[in-house]
Amino acid sequence: MSQSSRSGKVRKTATKAECFFASALACFFSSSCRAVWAAPTVQEQFATALGKQADAESKNPATRALALVHINKALEISPNNVYLIISKACITEDLGEYEQSEQCFKRASQISPSDDFLKGKQARMLVCLKRYKEALAVADRAIGRQANAGNRLIMVHVLKGMKNFDEAETEADKVLELEPKNDEAHSLRAEAAEKTGHWEKVLADDNFLLNLGNEKDSSLYFTICQRARANTHLKKYAGAIADYKAAAKLFPLERKVHENLLSIYKMTGDTAAARVESNRLKEFDDEFAPSK
Repeated sequence: MSQSSRSGKVRKTATKAECFFASALACFFSSSCRAVWAAPTVQEQFATALGKQADAESKNPATRALALVHINKALEISPNNVYLIISKACITEDLGEYEQSEQCFKRASQISPSDDFLKGKQARMLVCLKRYKEALAVADRAIGRQANAGNRLIMVHVLKGMKNFDEAETEADKVLELEPKNDEAHSLRAEAAEKTGHWEKVLADDNFLLNLGNEKDSSLYFTICQRARANTHLKKYAGAIADYKAAAKLFPLERKVHENLLSIYKMTGDTAAARVESNRLKEFDDEFAPSK
């Protein structure tokens, strides 16, 4: 049976995880295979396959609850598997069950106290809970062990969550010194630099992100509008106009885009274009006016 992938394309072949998941189920229900199932390695592989299935389901809000069911089943088989515990922590965090997520992170930390990936996820969860002091302590310990790009990126997330944008920007600079093509660091630095008014950095980071071509829909819209704001502050009005027009094509009913275009046209003295945008805004107001 064909199955639709996240990209919308039809996938005619099953993944390795799905194949193993199906064969392991068949094995379980076959009496002749019970002895094989008893082997720890087979059980661990089955649990891992369940975990991968849960990870795939967790990416879609519609199947996230099902992901929690599958990850719980996996943990019944392999309760001390750190990969599975972290997966459950992330799934429950996405579901807004932060206390359960925190318990999972604590359990994983007891089993693997020096796992930097785990520390990063834990710090971000603590930021969601607005427990900034604890998040900062986790990030500090991670950098204390090794001041690599990954651990410094944890700190950027924490400082941004604390609205300490100056330090977040400085920490993002350090990440990009180590990994100049780290797209997450470029994105975070652009957000921080916008708050500190360092528009050249915002422009550079957004150019990098847009040139990658990886962003889509709302994320693409956000980055284009952010670059438009940078261009406006830097008085690069042609670039700002081009960006806002591109944003309007993505989301034509976003009133703010047309307001910003009207503002730029007025600043640059383009009365004809300003008149067009004024009429467009009036059309919006007439269309969305409350019924009398």
